[in-house]
Amino acid sequence: MEQKLKKVLFITNIPAPYRVVFFNELGKKCDLTVIFESYRASLNVQYNWNDDAIKNFKAIYLTKKPFNPNRIKLGILKHLNYRKYDIIIVTNYAYITETLYMAWLRLTGKRFLYETDGGIIKNDSKFKYGIKHLLLSMANGYLSPSKESDNYIYHYTSSKSNIFRYNFTSISKDDIIKKCLTEEEKNEIKSKLGINESKIVLAIGRFVHRKGFDILIKAFRQIHDEDVGLYIIGGLPTKEYEEAAGGMPNIHFGGFLKKEELKQYMSISDLFVHPTREDIWGLVINEAMSYGLPVLTTNMCVAGVELLPQNCIVRSEDVNGLKEKILEVIYDNDELKRMSDRNLEKIKKYTIEEMVNNHINIFNTF
Repeated sequence: MEQKLKKVLFITNIPAPYRVVFFNELGKKCDLTVIFESYRASLNVQYNWNDDAIKNFKAIYLTKKPFNPNRIKLGILKHLNYRKYDIIIVTNYAYITETLYMAWLRLTGKRFLYETDGGIIKNDSKFKYGIKHLLLSMANGYLSPSKESDNYIYHYTSSKSNIFRYNFTSISKDDIIKKCLTEEEKNEIKSKLGINESKIVLAIGRFVHRKGFDILIKAFRQIHDEDVGLYIIGGLPTKEYEEAAGGMPNIHFGGFLKKEELKQYMSISDLFVHPTREDIWGLVINEAMSYGLPVLTTNMCVAGVELLPQNCIVRSEDVNGLKEKILEVIYDNDELKRMSDRNLEKIKKYTIEEMVNNHINIFNTF
């Protein structure tokens, strides 16, 4: 006898692109409703999911105004009939609307799951620790993507028995390359892009302090080889970063690129570096690995700590350590090949399809 589809409710903030892909896949295996707090992230970012992207789940938007985590969305009151759902998942305890919904579920005795993308234990004051403990302890179970996140949940809830593991990602199975480009193919793309260096180090992200690009630039300035180019892509650099680069001809800044343009840089690069000061996950690690890129990152990147071997991790803020690690691998083609093969094999387990299977298994267990 075919098992009846479970009715599942997710409550989250905005329809981020990778989340919509996940919900579309999940909606193939359950009767899925997703309540988004807002239709868009900011005045400059608007998602047009109603027209074409949402296919396999019901989407409800509490507001079409830009997302504000500190503003209560009273529209949630119309959707408090929890009895029609078998499974309820809340994704963030730091947003007021979701926090109130968690409290209401707790007070009315409805079991629910809390899902986190990651977590880093901090040296909180007693007051802040108490608030986090109170909020996280409301849930009856936890979906965690990593050992580090398990520790985070346990730290604030003292609960280990009801933590369920899922493989967090933004890539689908078809996004993983079958094989890396040959040197001839790379050189052809480099020629089109006007790139002359024989070795390419790539970093992607916004030019904000948390991403640690100033650390990477300082490290790279100590690598005295103009045949190794550093390309930082993801936005326009501020004057601070331009001054830090000091006019070095082999440090390049790129603006925001479309997916196909970014794919070219991913394909020709020899090493991906994510020098973050803090990422509770860091999906850019998954994406770099899906292109077979060797990856270096810091101990403050949960994705890196979970997915990469220890010798690919350096301490955050360690300029000299990062420089030494880059030099250790960038000229060693055999080691780069080993890192690439290892990352491609590892990332096969971190696809949207596998993430959906994880969730369905958890729902059936819960």
